[in-house]
Amino acid sequence: MERRELRALLVVLAAAAAAAPAAPEAPARVQVLDDQTPWRCWLTWRTRAVGTAGEAKEPKVELFESRANIGRWVRDDMSYPTPTAPADWMQPAFDDLGWTRRRLPILCGSGERTECCPSMQAARGRFGVTEPGRAGGLRLALAYHGGVVVYLNGTEVGRRHLPPGRVTPLALADDYPREAFVAPDGRRHLPPLRWGQKPPADLLDRYAKRLRRAVFDLPPGRLVKGTNVLAVEVHRTAIPPDLPNGYPPWHTCALLGAELTAPAGSAALPNVSAPEGVRAWTADPLERPGPGSPYADRFEGIRPIPLHAPRRGAASGQTVVYGAGGLKGWSAQMGNLKGEAGTVPAAAVRVRYGRLDRMAEALLDRPPAAATVPVWVTVEAPADCAPGVYRGTLAIRGLGDPVAVPVELRVHDWDVGRPADWKTSVNLLQSPQSLAGHYKVAPWSDRHFALMERSLELMGLAGNDVLGVNAVARTLFGDDPLVVFSRAGDGWAADLRYLRRYLKLYGKHAAPPQFLAI
Repeated sequence: MERRELRALLVVLAAAAAAAPAAPEAPARVQVLDDQTPWRCWLTWRTRAVGTAGEAKEPKVELFESRANIGRWVRDDMSYPTPTAPADWMQPAFDDLGWTRRRLPILCGSGERTECCPSMQAARGRFGVTEPGRAGGLRLALAYHGGVVVYLNGTEVGRRHLPPGRVTPLALADDYPREAFVAPDGRRHLPPLRWGQKPPADLLDRYAKRLRRAVFDLPPGRLVKGTNVLAVEVHRTAIPPDLPNGYPPWHTCALLGAELTAPAGSAALPNVSAPEGVRAWTADPLERPGPGSPYADRFEGIRPIPLHAPRRGAASGQTVVYGAGGLKGWSAQMGNLKGEAGTVPAAAVRVRYGRLDRMAEALLDRPPAAATVPVWVTVEAPADCAPGVYRGTLAIRGLGDPVAVPVELRVHDWDVGRPADWKTSVNLLQSPQSLAGHYKVAPWSDRHFALMERSLELMGLAGNDVLGVNAVARTLFGDDPLVVFSRAGDGWAADLRYLRRYLKLYGKHAAPPQFLAI
């Protein structure tokens, strides 16, 4: 089910609930966790389970497409099963730094026409408690597809739509009726809903059968002073074997919403909004923080930036600095990284600041004026660096109390070699005209060549093998070629001064190209 379809359905169901007789007004409660909380999430993908919860089979994955579909990719999106979550994932001490930070709902697009589907979702949310004796009355309300198990600080506190006993990672939840998948004629899927669209009245009950809800009262004896971890595990159901096209139009494993509430005056500390002041947190390298991403989790604390690199290799990681009122006048620095095997000097470390906007991203030498700024640390392991673990500190200053972010580099016993010696074949294109146009500098000026040098340096780091230069105008590289022709009597003479300078600059950072395309 698409996100917009889910929202449309929830609006319809909420309207139907509002039309029902009003229940007695309950005492005011405080939200502790909700859909805006930064949840750490894990998804396991498998081929579909077809049949029933008691007896289901997963169809074999076809790794290669037939000739009739030769235009499609050999691997179709999620066509391979993925690992299940580690067995101790629900424990408070589990390191979930590499897990995706997401808001709810956790949706995976439409279920139609895909080989695989989410078979298990795991979500971890954090909240605080100042006095466990005054934090009773916590209540968790969930909306989901499939079945759920709830853990508080590593101990199961309840489950719904799952059998008793040990729950394995690939356990199946209670079956859905076929009516939740198809129209009344049984030959068509229920039509997808769009935002603002109400389903026909005669189909509403079929859509409603997909949505499952559960309420859990959390035992106060499981709470601890400080940070508490609420973990929710969601399992898929099997699908009927006779669905149209063999696929369901929605995934039967999804965490759609979660709301943890406490009585007014509770000692539970909420995690439902961005914290005040300045915060820093370590983020996965694949996370793109900024507008629209989850806010800083005040209960995660600062964890080390983990880096792994071979000798002569490079590794990068990020920590994110957030300030509700904007960030100004600050900087981050790093010194040496030290370990039992020696020292990685500060000269091998580079600190840069991410600029995030809708059009482009960049790494800058100075922090931009923004409320959220990623700070990237890149370490190049020297060729003579002994394998082992090296530790250092990224110091963030100028935003009140200094912030120290640990950095941990593990150097592996393998030499990646020089890029010039790599066996790969790399063909990168560099456009001088585009660079001149972006920075508004005169083509082939000293400033233009200074800007181009950074691009050529990156090409050398990638082990580039093919170099293209523009000798004529009006090509995909622009209108100002590196080779300039002028009249010489009855013929033409080539001015090669720009080309010679360009090739000399390229040779400064990269090995001679295997091919020169003019």
